Parts: sequence; C-alpha cells; structure tokens
Amino acid sequence: MNYHLHQDLSETNKYCYRLRFKDDEGNYSKYSDTTCQVPSEGTVLSDTVVSIDDVSIGAETNSGATVSFKTTDANPDHDSNPLPTVVNVEVFDNAELVHDPDNSKNKIGDYTDSASEYGISHIVKITDLPNSATQYYLKITATDSILSTETVSYIDDSSLTLTTTGALSSVTLISDDVTTNDKAVIEFRTDQSAKCFIEYKRPDDASNEGVTLEESEFKKSHTITITGLLFSDTLYSYDITCFDAGNTFAYLNDQDFQTSDKTLSQGDIDASSDTTAPEISAVSISELKGESAVITWNTANEKANSLVMYSLDGSDFNKIAGDSTVLTSSENYTTAHSVTISDLIPASKYVFTAISSDAAGNISQSVQSSFTTKEPSSLSSVKVLSKALNQATVTWETGTATTSVVEYGLTTSYGDKKESNTRTKDHEITISDLESGETYHFRVLGEDENGNLFASNDNTFE
Repeated sequence: MNYHLHQDLSETNKYCYRLRFKDDEGNYSKYSDTTCQVPSEGTVLSDTVVSIDDVSIGAETNSGATVSFKTTDANPDHDSNPLPTVVNVEVFDNAELVHDPDNSKNKIGDYTDSASEYGISHIVKITDLPNSATQYYLKITATDSILSTETVSYIDDSSLTLTTTGALSSVTLISDDVTTNDKAVIEFRTDQSAKCFIEYKRPDDASNEGVTLEESEFKKSHTITITGLLFSDTLYSYDITCFDAGNTFAYLNDQDFQTSDKTLSQGDIDASSDTTAPEISAVSISELKGESAVITWNTANEKANSLVMYSLDGSDFNKIAGDSTVLTSSENYTTAHSVTISDLIPASKYVFTAISSDAAGNISQSVQSSFTTKEPSSLSSVKVLSKALNQATVTWETGTATTSVVEYGLTTSYGDKKESNTRTKDHEITISDLESGETYHFRVLGEDENGNLFASNDNTFE
C-alpha cells in the first residue's frame, strides 16, 4: 500500500489531489481522477487499533543507537492501513524496566521521533547513554489522534534491546585472500570501528623491512589492496594493526598469502604494460528473490573478469561467486558484468563487493553495498466461501503481495481463468456462469513484484 501524509491542513478549506506512479525505470503512469475533500467533512476513524511494526535497532555507538519502526491500524476492518502516531521510546538499564535507584535500577531517559509530530514511519535517535559496552532495554509507546495507544517492550519482545559499543578488542579475517601474480586483497573485520594498517614483506628477505599500507577512516569492515608485488608464486607475510578512536589497539599477526604463478601468453605480454585498473561503475541488484540475487556492473574502460564477494550482514565468513564463463579465459573478459548469487537465506540482509581484474592483473573493487532477500511467499487457506447459484467465490492468502488468478474447468486441464492484477496478500475471486451440478477443478496462482510465480495444488468444488 502506498500513502502520503498531509498535516497542518485547514479544517474548512477544500483540498484536491490526483496521483501518478513512477516505476524503477523512471516511467510515469497516467494521472488518476482528481479527488477533492474538506478535512472536517471526512470520515474520522473512532475504532483504531495501534500496531507497532518492523522495529529495527542499529547504528550503535558508544553512547547511543537509532530505533526505527512504523505504525499501522491493526483493526481487521481497516486493512492494516498506515496510522499516524506520536511515539516515545523509554530506555532502561534493567530488564525489568523499572526505575528504582536505591537498587541500582534506572530509567535512563525518554526519546521521541526527530519529527516530533504525527507520522507513520518513525526514526528515534537514542543519545547520551552513560556507559559504553553496556546493554540497555527499550519500551516503545505509540499514540494516535484519538488517543488509542500501543506499547511494546523488552518484556514482550527480547529483541528490543541495544548494546553500546566498547573498546576495540579483536581483528578477524573474514575470507580467503584474493590474489593475482602481483596483487592481493585482504578483507577483515574489527569488533569496533577502527583504522587499520598492514605491514607486509617476503619472509625470506632479511634486508626488506616491509611496506606499510594505512586506511584513512574508522570502520568495522575493512578491505586493503596490496599492489605492485614484484614476485609471482611467492609467499608474503603480513601483520594487521588496528586502533579505535580512543587509541585502543588490536592486532592480527603472522598471516600470509601467496601470489599466483603467471604463465605469460602473447596477450599477457601485450597487457604487461597495462597498469590501469578496471573502473567499476553502475553496480546494481536485479532479479532479487528469496534465495538468489543478480549483481550487475560495468567496467567501461576495459574488459575484465567478474567476481562478487558477499556475506550475511554481521557474519565473519565471506563467500565468492563468479561468472564461470568469463572466468575461464581472459578471452572471455567483458565490460558488462553479471553474477548470480544463489543459495541465499530468504528475508536476510547481505553485504557484497563487486571485484574485477583485467588481463594484466590490475584489480578493482566497488564500495560495499547491501541487499535484503525477499520473504518466501506461500499460498494458504484456499477456500470456496460462498456458492450462490451458478457462481463460486474463491479466497486464499499469500505470504507476500501477489496478483490473483483462478484457473478452473471440468478437468485438471482447466481451460478458463479469472484474474486480478492488483497485488495483495488477501485474495478473493468470484467465478460466474458455472454449470449447476458439475464438479469443477481449480487452482489459484499469483505473481509477486519480482516475477516469482506461485501456484496451489488442484482443488475441487461442486
């Protein structure tokens, strides 16, 4: 459902509006008919049921975090419409959510939406919490314009908690090193935001004191590319040193990688003077489904191979997917890249980086991006609710919004269908002009916004 909230309107003025939609490709629909309304003459809901949905807690720092959620009308007669509310988030240092200073149990504070007015999508910034590396517990209250109220808290939902960040304590590799004959990509994670540097050298070269590469910003996910390695098929050792904003240090020492052995073809010889890395641009996610996603990008300045490094958000384990056709030979390198990532977990957030290497071994990688896989849809509660003379009404539910199709007929070949292109989770199709006394076969189908098709088993009614 789409909506737009207008506030601070005059109760007595007439307001007119019309709608149009814009798709992902920038195409606009036609305008709807114009509708006019005087606010004071509109229908006022008096039986709303406030619901707090899709709570997300993130952006934790050593003294705060951000809480986001939306509010809807849970009255079954109101179709879960968006419901404007004002909200308050209470923060406690104890799981009982009590303020009892004599027993070291405290309410830390009250926090409101940054908009401080009625809204549907709420973002509440929690700030000035007194202790780092500490768990805090939340209680969220939302109130609509007729004073209907809903409260959710840690007591009801154990996910309503946040932990402020602490001092840096660990550095962890999250994938195998990606190497060519003269480059290496080292990817690792720190448990707190930190700046890091790598010192590397050949272990058997006593005269070489090593080379240092340093990052320029604080972050938790790190990727450092080492270029200009002079020796192929050679073992290099490296140490990682990281420090947080409070100058607490953590180390990962005695690591190593090995450059690849490169046999030069004529094409490689021609490319050996190439020192320009592919320029990655237009990284996008397409065909996003519950268990797969397609990552596309361009390297307009030269042909290169196609790799994607990805992991579940927050995971310490990375995987790599690639275009097998492109990777088999530099003759197949391309400027338009497409990699399919499979076997993903539905309704989960993943982070990824696109990587391309040209025939000369120059490596480029994109900035880290993310996507969230779709929830798996399901067909359930297929029923024939009413059977008037020569007609039947078929209803069913889906886990995600899909179109509505009923195929029906006197055999399992069906032959007739009735459909609606409106995507919804609650479906109802009425079939007319049926023959009395006949047994009809039918099945229900639907297509979600990503083109995923769903269908039920065969059913019958008489």
